[in-house]
Amino acid sequence: MPSDKIVEWTLCCDNAHVVCERQDTSKGIEVSVTFSGLPTAQYLTTTAREAHNWIHRVRERWEAAGWQLAPEP
Repeated sequence: MPSDKIVEWTLCCDNAHVVCERQDTSKGIEVSVTFSGLPTAQYLTTTAREAHNWIHRVRERWEAAGWQLAPEP
């Protein structure tokens, strides 16, 4: 049974947002990244370590392009 989605991070630049979410599914750990609500990347793995590493690498790439961590609501 799938778990609720967990937001790993949200980055912003001007008025646009990039959101990374993680969810446990029957197939494994699914990680997805959306840009202003549109899907841009997805990753499926069976280990938390791989999911964490992928999440970190994707965030580093967006931050290298000038995106910053969104302030807490």
